[in-house]
Amino acid sequence: MADMLNEMNMKLSDEDLEAACGGDSTMTLDGRKILCKKYTMTTTDTLASVAKKYNTTVAMIMKVNTWIKSPTQKLTGKVILVPVNCKS
Repeated sequence: MADMLNEMNMKLSDEDLEAACGGDSTMTLDGRKILCKKYTMTTTDTLASVAKKYNTTVAMIMKVNTWIKSPTQKLTGKVILVPVNCKS
C-alpha cells in the first residue's frame, strides 16, 4: 500500500500513511483527535461533494491531505483521507 501511495505522488506523513492503510482511523490534527476515513475519488466527486457527504469542509480535507494543491485539482482514482464530522 505504501508503494502504491508513493507512486501516486502522495506526500503523506507516517501518521497519515498509517491512517490510509488502515481505513477508518484517528489522527491528531491541531492537538485534536479526529476520525478519518480512507476514500477513493470517483470521476463525479469533487472535494466539496465529499466534504458535504462526511460533514466536513474542503479546507479540512486539504489540511489533512497536504499534497492536494488546489480544491479544483483532478483527483479521480486518488485515495484521500477525509476527516469525519470535523468543520474546523
